[in-house]
Amino acid sequence: MGMSATEVEILEVHVQVGDRVQVGDPVVDAGADKVDFTIEAEVAGTVAEVLADAGDVLEVGSVLVRLEDHS
Repeated sequence: MGMSATEVEILEVHVQVGDRVQVGDPVVDAGADKVDFTIEAEVAGTVAEVLADAGDVLEVGSVLVRLEDHS
């Protein structure tokens, strides 16, 4: 079964629980339809939970990482 345009494969996860990220930091590398890309943090915070692992195939829009905001 191949991937469709509504799915992405997680290629590499760049963060771990406890890591601090800033807007624009790379969170995961993913691939879909012969295109690889990096998904960046949209907000700053501390990684509270990582919900994706390398090799996972997920629907576009899936939550990959949960962040805590300490502002």
